[in-house]
Amino acid sequence: MGIFIRNRARDGLSAMAEVVMPENDFGAPDWRSTAIVSRTFEYLAELPPRSRAMLMLLFAGVELATPLLLLRLSRFSRLSKERRLRAIEGWSASGFIGFSLIGDAIKAVLVMMYLSHPSVSEYMGEYKSCSQPEDPLQLPIRPDALAGSRGGSGPSENADAPEVV
Repeated sequence: MGIFIRNRARDGLSAMAEVVMPENDFGAPDWRSTAIVSRTFEYLAELPPRSRAMLMLLFAGVELATPLLLLRLSRFSRLSKERRLRAIEGWSASGFIGFSLIGDAIKAVLVMMYLSHPSVSEYMGEYKSCSQPEDPLQLPIRPDALAGSRGGSGPSENADAPEVV
């Protein structure tokens, strides 16, 4: 990919991430604190060339094709945050498969990158039930985490629930 496409992909990705994983006042990590843009480009570098090109063209295409996609004479990154969010949500909900694929692809990549960040795992209270030393993502270990599940040795949280056969 050329420098121009790479830069437009970065602009588009930043504009998308800013509205899908926004800054907030309830303490959840946002797009900046999780370094979504730089981590996504690291991920793209690991992909086979064809897959990398498709995602780069997705991000650059949305950035540059805004006049066709939204009937606005602007790049995607120059639209207001509200307009960008409405666009992504509208594409995902669209009955036209082309728009639906664009919206869903954007959200899928952003959610994958967001949820793979350790601060998001910590915020959600994610943990492991056993040690996995070879796993590079080290999470807190709760060996008793499965004790209350069916088939476990401890009491179930839903002891009054009927047994499913």
